[in-house]
Amino acid sequence: MPRPLENRTVAITEHRFENEFAALIARHGATVLSCPLLEERSIDNRTEIRAFIDRLISGELDMMVFFTGVGVRFLAAEAEAAGQMTLFVEALGKITIVARGPKPRAALRKLGRRVDLAPERPTSEGLLEMLGTEDLQRKRVGVQLYGKPNPGFCRGLEAMGAAVATVQVYDYGPASDRHRVLNFIQTLIDGPVDVVTFTSAPQIDSLFDVADEAGLSARLIDELNTEINVAVIGEVADRALTRRGIRAKIYPESPKMAPLAQAIADHYVGLPA
Repeated sequence: MPRPLENRTVAITEHRFENEFAALIARHGATVLSCPLLEERSIDNRTEIRAFIDRLISGELDMMVFFTGVGVRFLAAEAEAAGQMTLFVEALGKITIVARGPKPRAALRKLGRRVDLAPERPTSEGLLEMLGTEDLQRKRVGVQLYGKPNPGFCRGLEAMGAAVATVQVYDYGPASDRHRVLNFIQTLIDGPVDVVTFTSAPQIDSLFDVADEAGLSARLIDELNTEINVAVIGEVADRALTRRGIRAKIYPESPKMAPLAQAIADHYVGLPA
């Protein structure tokens, strides 16, 4: 029996789980075209990170908001390097833990820590909506930033009466050189590609930074809206596509790679190859 993605080409932009994601898609019969766009890189501000960990351990925070699983792991790794891992994990157990989505929840679970609050919508807006039902007056709230500052979220917390302390433990850097990304964009435009996947908003921004510089954005947007099925994880990434005028067509039931691969396969079930 033919598999649903036989004779289909699926382009992926994932870096950290590139091989795993490619294997999930290939098992449905697809040819996988991969161009990792971004990778997380630790920031050279270890003094600031360790000072934040010291504040957490010394009991200076009432709540901690984690946006990403990578952020949890980077922060834990710094605590480990400083010989403070036990104290770090114990400190997390004494305060209210907030996780934006499933990835920080999973990372915290590996540390043996529970999550007290999680929004229905895993976005900054969803977090603020949920935290608006909590009493944050004079509460000291730590916020793990991801990749870049999030002033709107922090201002929202401050408007609720919270004292906000932020820590940025990583930022993004290119995972492929510009020439490779340009070739990837040209392949998307010229084909044949049936599906392209995005698992984060920064991937989309990174792709179009290169497309904008090369004067290829209009052609790329047209191709993504007419010839290629765009598959995306998460509301934040979907909004990044919408800002570019791109309509995603494939969404997984849950924001993970295995369901995304399955959703792509399901989209083609019964369609001629």
